[in-house]
Amino acid sequence: MLHETLGKFTGLLQSDGYSAYTSYIKKHDMELVSCLAHIWRKFFEARKNHLEKAEYALEQIQLMYGLEQIAREEGFAPAERLGLRKLMAAPMYYNLLEWTPTE
Repeated sequence: MLHETLGKFTGLLQSDGYSAYTSYIKKHDMELVSCLAHIWRKFFEARKNHLEKAEYALEQIQLMYGLEQIAREEGFAPAERLGLRKLMAAPMYYNLLEWTPTE
């Protein structure tokens, strides 16, 4: 089914973590990338267990969404959006990925 859907697609594949994609990309020229909305949902659910840690992550994600809102409101062209993402959102995203909450 995946082969029929993706065909000869190569490149970055954004996914919700569905395990079938993990095994599929190993056989094809693809890289699996995370979905910020799914990351947000997991931290939202984690608030009941670790409120402060989850709130920090949610705040960081909200900042990234805020950049997208600014780009929309200002009518950024695709190249301008890409520049904004590379300059501001990417460092925030990678910092969040590298962040290790401590007890």
